[in-house]
Amino acid sequence: MSTAVQFEHSCAYEIRYFENGEMQTMTVFAPSKQAAHEAYLQAGKFNCDLFSIRPDS
Repeated sequence: MSTAVQFEHSCAYEIRYFENGEMQTMTVFAPSKQAAHEAYLQAGKFNCDLFSIRPDS
């Protein structure tokens, strides 16, 4: 399942994480990597399931 969260003056970050034993992808529009991480946590996800946060190209 993909989710998009948008901030002003932002770029897209691809967040990969594990959920129920499968790799999932979330796209977040945020002004920084730290803000993208905060959006991931606010979506109810956990750091222990996080695989990567990187700019989406």
